[in-house]
Amino acid sequence: MFADNTSLGNGKLAKDEMTDFLILGNKLAAEAAGTPVDPSVPQLMRDVVDKVFKDIDVDNDGSLTLDEVLKACTKYPDYESFFTQFASGVAGKFSK
Repeated sequence: MFADNTSLGNGKLAKDEMTDFLILGNKLAAEAAGTPVDPSVPQLMRDVVDKVFKDIDVDNDGSLTLDEVLKACTKYPDYESFFTQFASGVAGKFSK
């Protein structure tokens, strides 16, 4: 997730990168389940990512470092599960 192959190429996770990934993940999950994509999901995902970044983007640069995420997982226990699931998806565990 924080390797140098992020879209920024600097080992940071950009806000728009996270948002796009969550929207795509929801779309793939809906397709796999044979259900229509809820049109409200993109805005919901943007809202979730806005909250995540408000809570943990310490330097307000619009991207997250591994250090920021690790500190957030200690301070906000729910983020540990969120980032574990996110990392699983990044590793290619979504299926069509």
